[in-house]
Amino acid sequence: MKNLRAFAATLIIAVAAGAARATERAAAPAPPAVPGPAAVPPDDVGQDLYNARCSTCHGRDGKAKTPIGLKLKTKDLTQAALWKDLTDAAITKVMNEGTADKAMPSYQGRYSAEETAALVKYLRAFQPEQSR
Repeated sequence: MKNLRAFAATLIIAVAAGAARATERAAAPAPPAVPGPAAVPPDDVGQDLYNARCSTCHGRDGKAKTPIGLKLKTKDLTQAALWKDLTDAAITKVMNEGTADKAMPSYQGRYSAEETAALVKYLRAFQPEQSR
């Protein structure tokens, strides 16, 4: 009988501890949402263009940690400083004219106006929330 009481007491303590941990987990705030392309619908034209033409250097995650991106010192699209005062027109200009150092080539005439707008919209998905 003494062993049964000890077992019951141990069981009650274990259940209470488990319930307390479950309550702590339930009360914990949800982690912050990760900004970026995950919020863009998977059938997005901009995403398709980005994956086909931009991700070789900028990476699918925008961090430019690809072999070519590292070699060319490609811009990390997830950095807030990159987006400071960057307008959609300025993004379009870089897409059309490339960069002065020729690390990014010109894509003038490769995209329709609709495709360019979709790509700019997708690129904006990389912009950190604090720089919007």
